Amino acid sequence: MNPRLVVVLLLASVMLHFPSYPADFSFDDQQFVLENTAIRSIPDALAAFGSPFPPEDSGRGLYRPLTAISYALDHQLYVMDAWGFHLTNTLLYALLVLLVARLAFRYSGSIELALVAGLLFSLHPVHTEVVDSVSGRSELLALLFSVASLLCFLTAVSRPTEDRVAWSPRPHAGTTRVLAASVVFYAMACMSKETGVVLPGILAVHVLALGAGANRSDSLARWRRGALLLTPFVVVLASYLALRLAAIGHFAPSEPFLQGVTPIERLLTAGAVYAGYLRLLVLPDVLQVDFYYQSAVGVQRTVSPANVFGVVAIAATIAAGFALLRRAIVSAARDDDSVMGQDVRVLACTLAIFGVFLLPVSHVFDIGALMAERFLFAPSLGFVIGICVAVAMAARRFAPSHLFPRRVAVAALAAICLLAGWRSFERAGEWRSNLRLWESAAAHAEGDARVHSNLGQALLQRKDLARAEVELMRALALDPHYRDALENLAGVYWKTERLAEAAQAYRRVLELDPDDPMIWNDLGVLEVRRGRPAIAVQHFERALRANPGFGLARRNLEQTGQLLREAEAQRVGPPQHARAGRVGAARGRFEASADR
Repeated sequence: MNPRLVVVLLLASVMLHFPSYPADFSFDDQQFVLENTAIRSIPDALAAFGSPFPPEDSGRGLYRPLTAISYALDHQLYVMDAWGFHLTNTLLYALLVLLVARLAFRYSGSIELALVAGLLFSLHPVHTEVVDSVSGRSELLALLFSVASLLCFLTAVSRPTEDRVAWSPRPHAGTTRVLAASVVFYAMACMSKETGVVLPGILAVHVLALGAGANRSDSLARWRRGALLLTPFVVVLASYLALRLAAIGHFAPSEPFLQGVTPIERLLTAGAVYAGYLRLLVLPDVLQVDFYYQSAVGVQRTVSPANVFGVVAIAATIAAGFALLRRAIVSAARDDDSVMGQDVRVLACTLAIFGVFLLPVSHVFDIGALMAERFLFAPSLGFVIGICVAVAMAARRFAPSHLFPRRVAVAALAAICLLAGWRSFERAGEWRSNLRLWESAAAHAEGDARVHSNLGQALLQRKDLARAEVELMRALALDPHYRDALENLAGVYWKTERLAEAAQAYRRVLELDPDDPMIWNDLGVLEVRRGRPAIAVQHFERALRANPGFGLARRNLEQTGQLLREAEAQRVGPPQHARAGRVGAARGRFEASADR
């Protein structure tokens, strides 16, 4: 690849997303990294091949062992310094951008188009969730390995002397090795995130679009060879599904988002989501966490202009895909080897990349979320390259030799890059700061208790206790039974020495879940701090009845028992205030299950 192109793309990718120090873990990072026991060591990560991701939560239906290994490697280098995890994401994204430019060059044979496609992909604001949240690592790895697999596959089926992709009528030297590499990269994509499994569908479209010959028999022969080349991918897919089923026990999440929704409502919802995705790809002015889209879009119960537009757009996209594929086959049958004919075949392939990667999150299958910007990461690859190819086709047709339209196009591209880069830079900073992320979300989703609870937790972590209490009370005003807000509010009361109110908040949590051993343990530690060890013993015992293997509660119970025995050894019982003081002096030995 051209060295100057590499330098420009690396600078564009790294400068926008290079993390400032310090950086935070945010949103799903809490569960996927901070609480994930599979990333504490390399052996634990290797054991993730036989367990869900993360191991403590099989209900989400996630299986991502390679992602767990990548986190474990980061943990070996940086322990739990979020900055190092963010740095790895940035470097992976820079490598992916180079592969995207290489793919665009293989499709077009044009350095200029490869540069434009690489720049637009690297600067697109919708990618910030994936690149700048540590939990986006799975999307990064899955697309990185998928693009690497696609490039190897194109090398295996193409004439080795061609700049652009051109179907090779017979295997050439190195085909077996390159095809094996493609299969290995595909397996790695599957092991990184579930969306990687759809790659054989994209490869099949490439076989149909690029393999059509000058006559029917030639086309059939090429397609048969393509089907043979796809066989190992099907074997990998079957093996992956069997391994995933053995590790998790099911395919769909235990609580799918659209459970109980009628087929018509599902179709309308898919239409509204698709319309939202098109807006994000073209005009990403508002970028937010999942909760915002759940409130702004929601399950569609009635017909509206937005969901009708989306359903029509879905139908138009499918129709355009079949039309392009048919035109590509007819073009090849007419021996049309012109630039325009090649572009038609490339458009069919890029539309397949967009549509097939979007399929798993289009609500044809049950998933655990309604809509998220990270779901657009892989589909945007086909969108960006397809738009570049379509614009190049239009320029060749309507302004083949006029300099003025080209200058206008360059100016427009520069303006788009500047706007996209600035928006990406702003949003990237929000994802790397847990407080900024939830402050932005609260400004756009004021009526969502989850947003205010998370903002309250972020403020609690920053020790801004007054603002944290305000946000948590807002969350509870919206949903009085929201557990996370109650737990965080107990943490605020704990830190401000309002221990009676903290105990009351914990009891409200126990009304929702009477058998939570961690809450019983924390309530026991709280009672020790209040100078009531006898009551604390009851709470620790209750925690152990709920979970006999809870070592933290057992240690706290033993220490509390020691305090009571020391007090009993004194024949004259000390006054209550003295007893509280002595217990308070020893409270540093007690541990709550949450970091306070």
